[in-house]
Parts: sequence; C-alpha cells; structure tokens
Amino acid sequence: MNIERGVLKTDPRRWSAAALRAAAASCGVQPVYRSGPGALLDGTMAVDGAAGLTWQHMDARLLADAELRFAMPPGLTCILVDTGTLPLCLDGERPLVLGPGEALLVHNRDPWPLRRVLEAGVMLRKAVLRAEPGALRALLGDQPRAAPLLARTALLGPWQASAALRRRLAAFLEPTDGPCRRVRALAAAWGLLAEALDEALRRPAAEVVVPLHAPALRGVAARLRAEIERALAAAGPVTVERVAQAVGVSAVTARRVFARTHGIALGEYLRRRRLEGARQALLEGATVGEAARRAGYRHSANFIAAFRRTFGLTPEQWRARHAGGGAGGGISTRGR
Repeated sequence: MNIERGVLKTDPRRWSAAALRAAAASCGVQPVYRSGPGALLDGTMAVDGAAGLTWQHMDARLLADAELRFAMPPGLTCILVDTGTLPLCLDGERPLVLGPGEALLVHNRDPWPLRRVLEAGVMLRKAVLRAEPGALRALLGDQPRAAPLLARTALLGPWQASAALRRRLAAFLEPTDGPCRRVRALAAAWGLLAEALDEALRRPAAEVVVPLHAPALRGVAARLRAEIERALAAAGPVTVERVAQAVGVSAVTARRVFARTHGIALGEYLRRRRLEGARQALLEGATVGEAARRAGYRHSANFIAAFRRTFGLTPEQWRARHAGGGAGGGISTRGR
C-alpha cells in the first residue's frame, strides 16, 4: 500500500482491515472493522481529496465477512453503486441496500454513525464522494433548490440512477494516469456529485427523509399530536399533509416519526381521533350525517362502516346504549 500526499493508489492486491483503516484515515475517517484475520478485499481502490471534496472508488471482490462502523463526517455524501450490492445502516435506522445502478445522498450537520456489512464473495464496484460543509456553502449557498437540503440533516434516496448519471459513474471509475491525473479526477468527482445532486433534487420533496436522531426533530411526535388536537378542536380539516406542514416537516417524516414514537400509524391515529370526535358529537345530539361530516366522511355509509369497525357498534346503536349514561370513554379506540 502506498499513501502519498493523502492519495492512496493501488495495483490489484489483497487488502487487510489494517490497510483499509489507513486508507480511510488519509481522508479523515477512523473506521472500526470487525473481521477475521487475513485479507479483506482483492482488487483496486483509490482514495483522494482536494478543494473540499473527498472521493473514493473501488472495484474489488470481498474475501471475508466483515462489519464496518464509523462516524460519517459532516457534509454531503453521495454513494453510487455500479456493480454489486452495498448494505448500509445509518444511525440505527432500518437497513438500506444499494443495488446496481442505485444512488444515495446524505447531508448531515453532525457526525452520523454508519454501519456497513460486507459479505464474502461479493464483487463491489462503487464510488463515494463527500463535500465538506465549507465547500457546499461556497458552491450551493445561493441556490434556492438546495437550501432546504443544506438547512437540515436529510437522506435522499436510494433511487435508480439515470442513464446519464451511470455513464458518468462508469467514466469516473475507470483508472487514470499521467501528471494531471488528480486534476482530472477532481473535475470528474465534482461533475459526478453535481449530476447526482441535481438528479436527487428533482425528485418529489416527499421523498426527502429526515433521520430521527437529528436534534431539530426531538419532540416532533409531541408537536404532531398537539397540532392534531388543535385542528380537531377548531373543527378544521385534519389530514396527515396539513398536520405535517403545520409542524414544519414532510408528510413522510411525520408518518415515520409518529409510528416509531407511538407505535401506531399517523393516518390510523387521525382516523380514530376523528371518529372519537364524531362519537362525542352523537352524544351531544348530532345526527349521523352531521357526525359523519365532522369525521371527514362525505358519505354516511362509509362513516357507519368505519364506526362499527372501530367501536363494534353502529352510530345509532352506540348512542342508544350510551345516551344519558355519560359513558363516552367506555369503548376502546382500538379496533375489534
């Protein structure tokens, strides 16, 4: 292994975990590999960095099962897979698996724990690019489309890369040589990152997922519940999209945070709370049609069916049983 001026370039050879740690350290990353003795990779890998950008490309076969853990430094990281599969687990979230032709963008404002599982026998051809925060601000700070991404910790993807992005990736992964090799590699790396970022930002905003560990999201579930109660009390329209917008997160993030925190889907919670409000309206003398409209149903038949699934009785049966008895809380909101 040869590291010179932060550059690691190899001919085909077998890589041990110690060699991979040294390669990562040249770019400011300190990984921990859990593997058996001996070589871990057989193939080529290069790591380099300049002008606020670090890049790595790999074309190798995995020789042993291993687990890699490290803290992803702050910045924008792009992972693109050309051949093979790459399982990832970010900060304890549900594992992701990047397959051939798939890309993933991560923007993190604080170090972000990452776990990578390597399986013996897999051929992996991939590129990883990381732009430091200062470089991002200088290049993208005045771009309105990029502002929402740079303002928070976010995960975009995985998505299937376009043909144009895959062609750029294939060209980037080809080995180069000559006195201007680093200049060409830097230009190619920025071009690849720009293409991936542009492609990711064209995707629907709902596909931007914010991780639960981000400090800005602490208490989001409580704010969602408070907003639901406020909207119900005001007898206004209550939907997942409206509630999420009022709290300042995407609908995808709202659903994910609420389900993880309360163990129930946000849409199901909303449906039950609306039905509970309709149930109370029935006790106060509302007709079935009025109660249905309060719960957000256009057709009474759909409301009656939903009410019966939730409470085990039709609205009229429930009112007849509880009218005057003050038993508004006698029926569980859990479906039967």
